[in-house]
Amino acid sequence: MDKKKKTYYGKEHEFNKAEEMMEALLKKENFLQDWLGYCELLISNNLKIEYRPTLGRIDHDRGYTLDNIEVQMYSNNTSSSTRQRFSKGCITVVTLEKSMEVILFESASGKDAIDKINKVTDIEITRSLLRGNLTSGLRRSNKEYSVLIIGKESLMGTPEKIEFSFPVTAIHDEKHNILIARPNDSVTKVDIYIDEKDVVRID
Repeated sequence: MDKKKKTYYGKEHEFNKAEEMMEALLKKENFLQDWLGYCELLISNNLKIEYRPTLGRIDHDRGYTLDNIEVQMYSNNTSSSTRQRFSKGCITVVTLEKSMEVILFESASGKDAIDKINKVTDIEITRSLLRGNLTSGLRRSNKEYSVLIIGKESLMGTPEKIEFSFPVTAIHDEKHNILIARPNDSVTKVDIYIDEKDVVRID
């Protein structure tokens, strides 16, 4: 590890040898599948470097540990490392099928978002269950719930269209304060963005 690079030096790293890291990654759930998927994307885009699969850190304030490494497209890896160093805040959207509700809240980091999700729901989410990164969104969806954790900078003036797997009738924060209520109607998609006053908006 290059000690001259402040983004690496001084952070906890789990591996001393590249061979040790690759052996651990090959045993990690979905790693090889994700890597091959990005290789197919690279080939289909004429081997352009921006589509090349790379090893990226999920949280750039942490080092290269097994739970903090994922496959990222080269262009996403380089942009997300820059953006995450300057903005760690994120927006979390949790949709619960049984209550037909959406929980929307802000967090200081992805880890904080996961902690809040587990505090206010019975989902028991972990980082390993989520796919993606904070720039494009950490996601998980099934028949019972869906989760999106996305960096606030990705929503600055650019709406993120969220399509729910089931209709919802209310949107509230983690303290159950109602943000939007539609008791006689339901929606299956919304746009979420952050306006010029740094306020989260839902359309």
